[in-house]
Amino acid sequence: HRDALGWVVNEAELIHWLSAERGVNDSVTVYRSRAIGFHAEPHSGTVELEDGATVSAKLVIGADGLASPLRQSANIRCKLTDLHSSALCAEIRGSRPHHGRAWERFDEAGPIALLPVAEGYYSLVWCLRPDEVDSILELSEEQFLQQLQSRFGFAAGNFLAAGNRVAFPLIHSSCPRPFADRLLLIGSAARQIHPVAGQGLNLALRDLRTLADLLAETAQREGDPGEPLLLNHYCQLRNRDWRLVEQATRLLPAIFSADLWPLKTGRSLALPALALPPPLRRALIRRATGDFSYRPRLSR
Repeated sequence: HRDALGWVVNEAELIHWLSAERGVNDSVTVYRSRAIGFHAEPHSGTVELEDGATVSAKLVIGADGLASPLRQSANIRCKLTDLHSSALCAEIRGSRPHHGRAWERFDEAGPIALLPVAEGYYSLVWCLRPDEVDSILELSEEQFLQQLQSRFGFAAGNFLAAGNRVAFPLIHSSCPRPFADRLLLIGSAARQIHPVAGQGLNLALRDLRTLADLLAETAQREGDPGEPLLLNHYCQLRNRDWRLVEQATRLLPAIFSADLWPLKTGRSLALPALALPPPLRRALIRRATGDFSYRPRLSR
């Protein structure tokens, strides 16, 4: 009883929309320079910009990606794990209308996802072993489509064309305590997960929802948004969701790609079973979409 299980949004359109929203907000000041460092003071945090300027605030939110200069400046501990896999991305044109259906197939190297975009087109995320990435990138378009077809099959029809191909290594990163004095990390600066099931952005959006609620509540009582107790409380509210999503996105590729017969038999039984009991199906969808039918209690 849902309009959609999920949405596929073009990144350029998302950035354009966010920029438009920012443009109509008089309280937002934009600095056209990259953040390269951070240091904390008793009542504020200061961000150092690449052009030499500095910006101070009671709370600095670091959303500066996997390499996060702010995280490194604040010496926040982060565990990095090489997943020994790479994701190849491209736009693929198929022979059939997709009608909004996404596909995900697992082979021995990991998941191959086709996400519907414009009619007849998919966004491809193909997980490969590091030793085969270069050879597949170097294939001609025709050879590439043949290789993809042989690995994915014909469930989505014939693959007719492929756009530019790019690949990047997959890294799992996690900060057990993603904050320091006057600094809180969000998104890939705090944790980066395997792209299976497309949970990275969803996780960050749930982080932001909880954080926005906490900051609004703090503002109402004229509290300090950068106090350590508040940042620690935020982490306590989000910890269970972080832990479950990280575990799931690490286990799923391993379970579905393993060639051991007990796992293969279990997969064959489990996937059709999901189509049968509505309570199990609804629980899975709620988990995947982050809809737990409650908002965490914020007050301490």
